[in-house]
Amino acid sequence: YTDDWPAPLFLTNFSLDMGSTITHARLYITGLGYYRAFLNGKPIGESVHLDPAWTNYTKRTFYAAYDITKQIQHYLDPSDSQEPKASTREGKEVPVPFVLGVEVGNGWWNPLPMKMFGHFNFRDVLPVGPPMFKAALVVYYKYKGFDMEFSLQSKPDIWRTSG
Repeated sequence: YTDDWPAPLFLTNFSLDMGSTITHARLYITGLGYYRAFLNGKPIGESVHLDPAWTNYTKRTFYAAYDITKQIQHYLDPSDSQEPKASTREGKEVPVPFVLGVEVGNGWWNPLPMKMFGHFNFRDVLPVGPPMFKAALVVYYKYKGFDMEFSLQSKPDIWRTSG
């Protein structure tokens, strides 16, 4: 797998309405191997390398919950002119597009074929496989006075990948 899947990048798109007020947004994510998550090309979280922590993958995996409320709201705030925003077309608001990206790597889930203590091959004593991840994005927001919820789950048909 190390040759076939060096570090695939998975991308998915979603959009939210300009003028929405984000009350709460979280990205829940885990991976077999390592991952890095991005929103519109900018890293999510402070620990941008070597997540999740190692564990015995046959028993459990650790996940992280990232609060991305400010990161999403930043793109929906029309007063912030630093980033490109949605505009209006024929008097109607155009939704703000977002791209959620996840780059996965091998880590301990798929170590290089090397000797441990001079005679054990890591791949013979650890569970191995192609790098993979699972993620859920949940956004609670208000739009035109209504409480709204947006949810994006890890399903193969919503992600596109390179490699």
